[in-house]
Amino acid sequence: MEASLLSSLVQDPPWFSYPIDHYREAVSVLPATVLRTVARDLGCDKSESRRKELSTDVILRHFDAARLEFSALTDDVIAQRLGASLPSDSLNFRGTYLAAGVVHLYGPDVAAALRRSLIHNSSIVNESNRPRAHSSAPWASLSLDDLTRRLERLSREQILCSIRGLPHQFSNLYNPRSHRKSCNALANYARRRVMYLAHAGLKHLSCVYLAHFPFPTARDLSSTDIFNAVIRYELGHVVVDRLSQQITSQSAVGKQSRIEKKQLALAEARAVILARERLWPSVVPQSVILQ
Repeated sequence: MEASLLSSLVQDPPWFSYPIDHYREAVSVLPATVLRTVARDLGCDKSESRRKELSTDVILRHFDAARLEFSALTDDVIAQRLGASLPSDSLNFRGTYLAAGVVHLYGPDVAAALRRSLIHNSSIVNESNRPRAHSSAPWASLSLDDLTRRLERLSREQILCSIRGLPHQFSNLYNPRSHRKSCNALANYARRRVMYLAHAGLKHLSCVYLAHFPFPTARDLSSTDIFNAVIRYELGHVVVDRLSQQITSQSAVGKQSRIEKKQLALAEARAVILARERLWPSVVPQSVILQ
């Protein structure tokens, strides 16, 4: 396992120490029914939980106190108190125990929101000076027009599904009136996000990975495994697969077809020549006397 990922697991996870305003922004985008249910489970009465803002306040106050309490506990106590909440196939580390405890207290939706990465994107990409793409995503170094054409092969539903999986501030990327504009916006986001992750450093990449996958099961994860898992989780398998595939233009297809036909004709002509050479009668030597 990468050292940076292991170091994040043996201590309190990075998302355990974000500013309270970040948690509020992340949690407040969840449906009111989800927040209301969690707030009531934490002891909030019906009248207070009817308002989304009050439900959010109840959850965040409880989480703020819980993380302070958990942070003060030793690894042995953490394992004893939260071990029952840990998935059976998860690796046993302080970070996984704490993640399990948060899921147990607030449910998977709120827990996922609390884990959301503090820095989601960066404006490090521009057309005149694009850094090199990650070896697992060479498509990120291509032009925006090329990436847009690739995504246009997907349906509107597939593009919308990918955009819905992004953080809420990017929900406006979908344009119901123009499939091309939606694809262009998603391609731009995908390229910038991949470039950011490729150059943010393995430590930050590990933090993002644990936000998405708080219960790793394998010890032999490489940096490439972590990178691929993150971009496929965030963008979706369909979008990543489509961006990774080369689209050949009709003219290129026609050119390749003509080359193949020419090569086939040359091979056939050579075969005919060789056959004629084998069947051609041999010259009789002058020393042979015909009877």
